[in-house]
Amino acid sequence: PVSEDLGAPRLEAPAGRLAVSLDATAVPPHPGGAGRYTLALARALAARDDVALTVWGRREDETRLGETLRSGTARLLAVAPAPRPARLAWEQLALPRGLARLRPAVHHGPHYTLPVACRVPSVVTVHDLTFVDHPEWHEPAKVAWFRTAIALARRRAGVVVCPSEATARRLRATGPVRGPVLVVPHGVDHERFRPDPPSPGADLEALATLGVAPPYLLYLGTIEPRKAVD
Repeated sequence: PVSEDLGAPRLEAPAGRLAVSLDATAVPPHPGGAGRYTLALARALAARDDVALTVWGRREDETRLGETLRSGTARLLAVAPAPRPARLAWEQLALPRGLARLRPAVHHGPHYTLPVACRVPSVVTVHDLTFVDHPEWHEPAKVAWFRTAIALARRRAGVVVCPSEATARRLRATGPVRGPVLVVPHGVDHERFRPDPPSPGADLEALATLGVAPPYLLYLGTIEPRKAVD
């Protein structure tokens, strides 16, 4: 079911299920890496029989997120405004009230940020520290916001998730962290990426039709300085 009401009742998790809140409001209409991570995480949690999931989304995301969660039993609260300044204000002012009413066992901010006034156990994912180490790679407004968000995350989150050992080491090196830092590598969508039966030469034949011959390098991802594509 989809609710438009911030006064949603407490998430009563069935016996044996963990009540989890997940903030998907930062996922843009055309998601990149962090957005895909959040959507895949929501889809995987919604399909688990030991999790009772509530996903927070933007008002305009009811259809998109509903489609993402269709195979599970998650509850979607499409209540956040879409414009960035209003959404960030909503996260800090309205989301804590919603969490206080919902009272999940844990809230997960999968995109660096948590509400300052969050009063439930929390997890945050810090994808990288480039906002700290390489501010020249980002918009100035984003640098100021995410530096503040990361500083808050290290002080307030019960657990910080990093996708790599390098990010975890850098996070610890830049200041004290209240809770444990867990390295949880990004997963793989096995419906889209899986080994095919061995077929000697078939790959090279397919590449030859595109004019590609060894040695070559294939890169998948956005083109931006922090990816070090050069």
